[in-house]
Amino acid sequence: MKRRVGCAVFLLLGFLWLGFVAFDLLVHTFGDCGEDQMCVRLRQANGGLVFWRGFAVGLLLCIAYAIYRRFFEDEDV
Repeated sequence: MKRRVGCAVFLLLGFLWLGFVAFDLLVHTFGDCGEDQMCVRLRQANGGLVFWRGFAVGLLLCIAYAIYRRFFEDEDV
């Protein structure tokens, strides 16, 4: 039973993280800069930063889940 609860926690964390990254990406890419080139460059850089940060933390969550599944087992299985 503990393993199922742990898996559910990892699933919830993953969905929460994906939601946060989607919202953060929307915030950083939405809007109109007009003719301001610096604004356009900063928006592109921030969008890339949000994407790669989200990817890295998502990958760490997947690795932590794999380690959890490998080392924690239920007694009733």
